[in-house]
Amino acid sequence: MILFELFLIAKFLKNTPRIFSSASKSELPLLASFDYEIKRNGGRNPILHILFSELLMFYYAFFFWRKTPTYIENQFTIYRKSSLVPFRIMMIHAIVIETLGIHWWLHEKSVMLSVILLLLNIYSLFFFIGDLQAVRFNPAHIGKDNIYLSLGLIRRMKVPLHTIVRVIEEKEQLEKKVTKETIEFIAHDFEKVYSNLVLGLDVPV
Repeated sequence: MILFELFLIAKFLKNTPRIFSSASKSELPLLASFDYEIKRNGGRNPILHILFSELLMFYYAFFFWRKTPTYIENQFTIYRKSSLVPFRIMMIHAIVIETLGIHWWLHEKSVMLSVILLLLNIYSLFFFIGDLQAVRFNPAHIGKDNIYLSLGLIRRMKVPLHTIVRVIEEKEQLEKKVTKETIEFIAHDFEKVYSNLVLGLDVPV
């Protein structure tokens, strides 16, 4: 077991610079290229995939503070005219307030539980910050063969262009109730779908 853990650590440390270097040179958004590089360098080992995913979260949380997102011609955002970013910021403030209040109260009851809860809340804080930055710095990207969509670290999708039958822009059709065969990839707080914000992609299942 110890040898196996040392092997994973060595492989993780060896492949990390290579993955970040290759992903940053790609024309795709970092989330899309990072996934590809993980599969190419990390193989099918699920533990390595978890480690690289956690590293990506901390990378977004700590290294994108003073950067401004830039987009090229074949990229566009799907969150700008929504309250997705303010909602995430509100969640970050709520975690900070909850951490201070509950930790102070629970510390008198059980020191161990208060420390565990504190660590979980700190991790949650880093996750929400990293997820927010991932939303800002990973626009929808139209490549040669695929459309890459993402809304943070969790929600990601790749749609092959050859599977798209038509693009729906009519507001009336987009506002209709979706069927069970429809996948919605929009900001959660959208109450209505507008044709200038969201394009309906008719993709056969």
